[in-house]
Amino acid sequence: MFSEVNVRVYENLVSLLLRLGKKEEALEYIERSRSKTLRDTFLKSGITSFDEKTRGLLTLYDELSRKEASINYELVSEKGKPTPNLEKVDNLVKTLAKTRKDFTKVTSKLSTEHPDIYKLLSIQPGTFLDLEKKNKLPSNSVFVEYFITDKQTYIFLMSDKDLIVKRVSVTKEELNNEVSSFREIVQKNKSIPSNAWRDNGSDKYDDNIKPFKDVSIRLYRYLLDPIEDEIKDADIVAIIPFGSLHYLPFNALAKESSDGGLEFFIEKKGLVYLVSTSASYLDLVLRNGKKREIGSVVAFGNPDLGEPELVLPYSEEEVLVIKEMFPNATVFLKRDATKDNFKRSWGKYEIVHLAAHGLIQEDPSILLAPIGSGSLTLTDITGLQPARNTQLVVLSLCDAAIERNGSNPTGAELNSVALAFSSVGASSVIASLWRVDDRATSQLMKKFYRNLKIEGKFNYEALRKAQLDMLKRSDKYSQPFYWAPFVLVGVWE
Repeated sequence: MFSEVNVRVYENLVSLLLRLGKKEEALEYIERSRSKTLRDTFLKSGITSFDEKTRGLLTLYDELSRKEASINYELVSEKGKPTPNLEKVDNLVKTLAKTRKDFTKVTSKLSTEHPDIYKLLSIQPGTFLDLEKKNKLPSNSVFVEYFITDKQTYIFLMSDKDLIVKRVSVTKEELNNEVSSFREIVQKNKSIPSNAWRDNGSDKYDDNIKPFKDVSIRLYRYLLDPIEDEIKDADIVAIIPFGSLHYLPFNALAKESSDGGLEFFIEKKGLVYLVSTSASYLDLVLRNGKKREIGSVVAFGNPDLGEPELVLPYSEEEVLVIKEMFPNATVFLKRDATKDNFKRSWGKYEIVHLAAHGLIQEDPSILLAPIGSGSLTLTDITGLQPARNTQLVVLSLCDAAIERNGSNPTGAELNSVALAFSSVGASSVIASLWRVDDRATSQLMKKFYRNLKIEGKFNYEALRKAQLDMLKRSDKYSQPFYWAPFVLVGVWE
């Protein structure tokens, strides 16, 4: 996986470039570090198209990319000295030119011999700024990309008009700890109605509610306060997280309201997530995302896994409600909810809904029937024939959760699933950031589809309204634990 040495190379170079005001170049190196993390995840998953020759080519690409970044850092640092060593500068310039030439050759070979892998793994050079020149970016949106280092955090704000960079004095270790605390406290509070946000002097408030308020407000102050002026006129905020921020639902970050309660970010803005701002990825999702009327739906629910404790009655009910709202929908339940039926259905429907057990981890899998051979993996997904009609894949997986990756979380688990589906034609994916029980998931999904069908909402609006409806309830389901983890990755219309 992406070693600490490699991480440090990119962190150092990005920080140096930003100090020198070279924000566009810094953004390009951030995207390189993202693509490396994704490649590691796909390689580890054992995708069959990665034979030994291809793996060797990808390894060489990564080695040259890291070497180029390291030499560039040394060169820029030397040039920035009051009295640079001109001989050293000259040697570094020559070495950098040769490394870039070798790097270009490998990149060209990958694009020619393995175009699918080249696009899938965001290797294609270029960033958001290339798309800006093509006027492809929605005018009502702001893209917010985070980059976290050992010393501080950078926030890139990108619109169809400008690129702005903000610096925040919060370290990687501090943010990792805050995100971990947030997730732990959210799960601890899952049985407490949210009308208890205000301080009532009780022990329950001090022990449970106040810790959540404090960590949510702190994270809002670090991550959203610095950009409030820049995003105030945007309808959509597209978040490109970094590291541990992939495990954080930005929709549940909050400011304290005037009456002592909480005002959540979801109450102010529409929110989506993106895998990266590389030109190849954005070309992919923006091309896929031409809005059409919702037509065909296929739904899989409560797969028969042969064990009573694995039965999901509410997921079956969820699928039947979808059938009721979309009478022409095709549904597969229990023994019919198989991987073979999923593969046969792929590409024929605009919405694909999976209500099952699953785990989004280093090697993601969705458990379809039959038990043992029904797991849908990254290999299966990327092996599907590209679909022209699929607008949305909904992973209503009651056991799905992003599993944090040790002390250096990367977020590649969710990104790899979203990127895999987008590579075979899906415009967007809805998934969960932690385990949510069967009943709560079913309730939220019913609201989501009702918003899509009856109110004609866009994907992000339908999900947001469903989450807001749950937030406004007076029972335990108003807690962020039940509605906040569901995120939309990709195209929002």
